[in-house]
Amino acid sequence: MREEDLSRLFEDVVHRVQISDDVADWIADTLRESHGDKERFHRSAVMQLQQQYLAVQAKLDQAYEDRLAGRITDELWLRKSAEWEAELASVRRETARHEKASHDYGATGSKILELAKNAHNLFIRIDPVEQARLLKMLVSNCTFDRGSLSVAYIKPFDLLVEGNESGNWLGGRDSNPDKQSQSLLSYR
Repeated sequence: MREEDLSRLFEDVVHRVQISDDVADWIADTLRESHGDKERFHRSAVMQLQQQYLAVQAKLDQAYEDRLAGRITDELWLRKSAEWEAELASVRRETARHEKASHDYGATGSKILELAKNAHNLFIRIDPVEQARLLKMLVSNCTFDRGSLSVAYIKPFDLLVEGNESGNWLGGRDSNPDKQSQSLLSYR
């Protein structure tokens, strides 16, 4: 197969991802609506983690006081303090994960929508190396057999292609905007 013909096939693959401005605006509105719920969830989770952290820190402080006063053995202190320090580290990691997820949610959604709105136009303007990079962002697997190209799109681009092909932007999913937008962002 000639390179130009293969390039046209890949151009079609990218074109299937591109969404209209109206669809992009609808998805963006859905993301904004669900972002508030997501923020409340993250704030609640972070508050619970902070309470857990303070409770464990209080145990650690009290055990240290008990060790200094001779009420517990050095062996018990070493075992329990190592346990609690590990729990504190776990709580810090989980807190950081929640804070990063909260920040990444909106930024990731915006980047996905911007790419989806401009995918085809971008693909036809960039050089072949950049085209290959773009394709790697959109598809996970391509097979070519007897002149036919089959692709498996990466989430959430598979949902965009499905919506473009069917015209059903809920894709059989719940009409709850929070669930819909989360499914669009669940590619990670």
